[in-house]
Amino acid sequence: MHRMADDFEIDGFLCRNGFDTAEARSGARDRLEAAKLTRPGKSRIHRSKVDTVNQLLLDSVYRVCNDGECLEMAKELAQGRTVVHVSSQCCQVCRGSDNCRDVTRLNLCLEKRGKRNVIIVGGTPTEHREIGNLSAGGPVKYRFIDATAGNYDKKRVKAQSRQADMVIVWGSTPLPHKVSNIYKDVVPSGRRLSVARRGISQMCREIIQALPDAANRAPNRKK
Repeated sequence: MHRMADDFEIDGFLCRNGFDTAEARSGARDRLEAAKLTRPGKSRIHRSKVDTVNQLLLDSVYRVCNDGECLEMAKELAQGRTVVHVSSQCCQVCRGSDNCRDVTRLNLCLEKRGKRNVIIVGGTPTEHREIGNLSAGGPVKYRFIDATAGNYDKKRVKAQSRQADMVIVWGSTPLPHKVSNIYKDVVPSGRRLSVARRGISQMCREIIQALPDAANRAPNRKK
């Protein structure tokens, strides 16, 4: 006879792991039952199955909130997984954050255009860390240039940006004109984009609006 400490309550486990609506828990449970990890009417599951349960849910279920943009992106990001609706905090697209949602959309748009290596000139170290963290493990790799640190010359900038698919010059941030002008002079216009909006979310949306193919553009949101 097993001890209570050797098992856990299924609904509580699902809720703690992002399935925070009845619909989402029902969808996740359907997957567990289909895989014979539990059966109808059973409320607890043995702890030895935790890793198997986590992997199954990761591979078969995708959590998304009711935001229209998140729902649209989930059509691509789910990649065949069952989509279940959750609160914004548990959404795998936005995680309850405008920055996360718009960095996710930007990365999708850049990947579609084959722009996987991107340099961002300007912005603060805090913004750099957030964009990097939100993009970790994804197809788009960013290199961030702190325009207030060190001296910049055309030779160095040219070598630095030669392998980049796109260079984003982010105005309205700590970005001296002498630095932005070097990038504008050295990087061809076809691989360079200047944006002026403050904040990560608005910067992403300006880039998306400037990219070709209006079908992938994010609609303007009220501030």
